[in-house]
Amino acid sequence: MFNKYFLTSETRDWVTQWCMAYSYDYWLIFLSCLVAMFASYTAFHLIARVSAALKPTAKAAWLLTGAASMGIGIWSMHFIAMLAVLMPAAVRYDIVLTGLSAIFAIIASGFAFYVVSTGARTGARLIGGGTLMGGGIGAMHYTGMAGMHMNATILYDPFLFALSVLVAVSLSTVALRLLYLSVESIEFPKQILKIVSGGVMGLSVAAMHYTAMAATYFLPTDHQSVSGIELDTPLMVAIISVGALAILSLVLIASVVDRRLEIKDHEAQQSEGFLAAVVNNIADAIIAIDRNGIVQMSNPAAEQMFGYGRSEIVGKNVSILLPPEERELHEKNVRESGLRESRILGIRRALSGRRKDGSSIDVQISLSAMQNNKDRIFIGVCHDITERKRTEAQMQMAVRQSELANRAKSEFLANMSHELRTPLNAIIGFSDLIQSEAFGPLGNPKYLEYLQDINQSGTHLLAIINDILDLSKIEAGKVDLHKEDVDVAEAVLTCLHLVKERARTAGVNLKSEIADSLPTLYADERKLKQILINLLSNAVKFTAAGGKVTIRVWSEPNDGYVLQIADTGIGIALDDIPKALAPFQQIDSDLNREYEGTGLGLALTKGLIELHGGSLELQSEVGIGTTVTVRFPAERSALAAAWGDAMPEPGPPLIASSINAIESSDPVGERASEAISCVK
Repeated sequence: MFNKYFLTSETRDWVTQWCMAYSYDYWLIFLSCLVAMFASYTAFHLIARVSAALKPTAKAAWLLTGAASMGIGIWSMHFIAMLAVLMPAAVRYDIVLTGLSAIFAIIASGFAFYVVSTGARTGARLIGGGTLMGGGIGAMHYTGMAGMHMNATILYDPFLFALSVLVAVSLSTVALRLLYLSVESIEFPKQILKIVSGGVMGLSVAAMHYTAMAATYFLPTDHQSVSGIELDTPLMVAIISVGALAILSLVLIASVVDRRLEIKDHEAQQSEGFLAAVVNNIADAIIAIDRNGIVQMSNPAAEQMFGYGRSEIVGKNVSILLPPEERELHEKNVRESGLRESRILGIRRALSGRRKDGSSIDVQISLSAMQNNKDRIFIGVCHDITERKRTEAQMQMAVRQSELANRAKSEFLANMSHELRTPLNAIIGFSDLIQSEAFGPLGNPKYLEYLQDINQSGTHLLAIINDILDLSKIEAGKVDLHKEDVDVAEAVLTCLHLVKERARTAGVNLKSEIADSLPTLYADERKLKQILINLLSNAVKFTAAGGKVTIRVWSEPNDGYVLQIADTGIGIALDDIPKALAPFQQIDSDLNREYEGTGLGLALTKGLIELHGGSLELQSEVGIGTTVTVRFPAERSALAAAWGDAMPEPGPPLIASSINAIESSDPVGERASEAISCVK
């Protein structure tokens, strides 16, 4: 049997002497190698699809497609390579053996791909897959050779025969290893590894084929009738090469398209899963209804909020979640949804809801709309605000009670201040009268000294009571501002004159920086002077001898009026500034306990400034000094100054325009009637 198919030492010389000489068409050799490499790349690409496929049926389909592609590619390469052999004798082909060779290639490829694409990627599986693939290539080749019929006997060199199979197995194993790398590697581009592995696999097929051809000897025999099909070489080359490349290209395109579709499907499923997870885990209730108000979907939060199970609410009219008195209005809105849709979509609204147990619930709902394949769907996101509304109601009640208590306190202080001022005025007046000795001498100088103490104490107490009364009136909203155009520069100089003696006694230098051409300020002149005297007195009181108090005044069209009093006194710590501005508060420190005061000055001043729509800003640093900045809005500038060069002629239009300006810009909320009376 061995002698029938293989050369032996006895027959080698004789066979090599008498065998047929043949040659190759090198273009067909190149074409056969190209088909083999393209088929290998396509098959390996499909094997990668097996690993990436998510469904078992898809894995099986791609595994079979990859095996068929590889088998067809190997067979096509073999057949084109056989047609590349230029034989001196006619060759016919046995259709059964030729077809069987293709089946061997497909089966071997299928088993090899199954081994390497399923289970762990181990060395044993790699060698097993390479052996199956190389053995299949060999089986395909030698079965195809057996299908060649001619007036010659085919004999093989046993060494080259074995070498051809070894080459096929070795290169197949290397190619599969590269295929592994294309799946696992993170260091090299996967596409390049896949191309290289396909090229090596194609070369393994070609190397096996041409090694096997080197092992083949055609020994001529007597001329006799040869069975089989005789083929037209150019036509068959065209059919096989074009057909194989077309089939492989279509398969490759199909795999790429399928992969992209699978990725999109997977992303869509992930997106749907993520969206479902968000909807199911969000704290707010989500309810979807159709245009007829029928519930299509609800999330667990909605079921918990309203007390209905999903089966109890889906398919029902959403009006079951509303109080009976609101259901008719809801049904009307549903009937007119086409007209009212723009008024309810994208707007947060507060509604009353009804739980399954009949209890009420306050919700805030935001409604949006989307179009599905069949109908328009409205999606409502509901947030339970029952507790918030209850808390707000309690807070509002507490605020009202606090306001009432504060108003009662202020009214009480105002009344008490009035009652105290009457006897104090009598004490001060009679002490003045006695001090003047209008009805004769007192007789003892000590009496005059005591009367001076009584007068000073009464005056001081009256000043405190006046401050309390003013602050109480401000808090009670009972302060009336008698506004007029005030010459600010003159008011500042007047106030400086009033505190000049106190500053001289304390050894404090007074300085003023007043801008030229200041416009008048529309304000209550007495209250403005009270603001300035309070701030200047404070600055002088808390500045040591040798220090300096500076008042600056300027006005800008956009910034309004600015009055700034800066001193070089003891200063205030940053954390104590809010305390300094609060009523009845004094800063408890070694630096200022020696200074008398009730803690009302700054609070009263701040209230008077805010009555004019202005603001007070206090900046200070301990040991450096304090700067108080008072700002009045630009609207407080005199009306004539606001017009500038564009001021129209006097008359009704000017008055009307002035009234409108006051009504629209007064920051303290004064009524139009007050504005009109002020202008008049």
